[in-house]
Amino acid sequence: MNPEQQARQQIDAKLVASEWAVQDYKAFIFRINTSIMQGGSKVEAGFYVDKREHRTRKVSLEQLHEVLAYDADNLDRDVVAPDQIRTVLATNADISDASLWRV
Repeated sequence: MNPEQQARQQIDAKLVASEWAVQDYKAFIFRINTSIMQGGSKVEAGFYVDKREHRTRKVSLEQLHEVLAYDADNLDRDVVAPDQIRTVLATNADISDASLWRV
């Protein structure tokens, strides 16, 4: 056992003695659902979007001439929604910070 693992064991033992529940972060599984993940969304005509060529991965900025509607199946495959990614990361950070809860 390395020094970090030994320290973690000692800290966890003290937290349990203080009536804190210690959760194993590796066993903690959660799902985050956003409205876009459940039902898709649309991007209005006139907005500028990044377009990536699949073969070369080259990114170019293009203006949409018509509404781009997409469903949840297209998300992260054909469409990337930066706000949705930020929401997932922020929620994950909030959950990680709350890894110890009072019993």
